[in-house]
Amino acid sequence: MATHALLESARCYKKIPDRGEKEAASAALALEKATELSMGRKKLESAATCCRLLAELYEEQKEWSKAMIHFQDAAYSYGGCASEESVFYARHCMLKAREIAQIIADAEHN
Repeated sequence: MATHALLESARCYKKIPDRGEKEAASAALALEKATELSMGRKKLESAATCCRLLAELYEEQKEWSKAMIHFQDAAYSYGGCASEESVFYARHCMLKAREIAQIIADAEHN
C-alpha cells in the first residue's frame, strides 16, 4: 500500500507544469523509497517500474549518469519477471541505458 502511494505521489509531481527542482527532488525521493520498499518485499515488477520512472525523471533533467544507472537497474529487475510487458520494458530500458551511455561518451569527447 505504501509503495503504491509513493508511486502515485511521484506521478502527481511529474504532472506539475513548469515544475522546479523541489518538485523533481520530491518525485525522485518518492520513487527511490518506493523502489526500496518493492525490493525489500521482492516485488520485482513494481521495483522495475519505479526504477524506470526514476530514470525517465533523471533523463528529463539531463542527469545522464543517474538516468543510465536507473535504466540499467530497471532492465535487470524487469528481466526477473515473466510477463510479456516486462520483457518489453527490459529491452526498452536496456536500449535507453545504451543510448544515454552514448550521450555521456559524446559529451566527454567534446
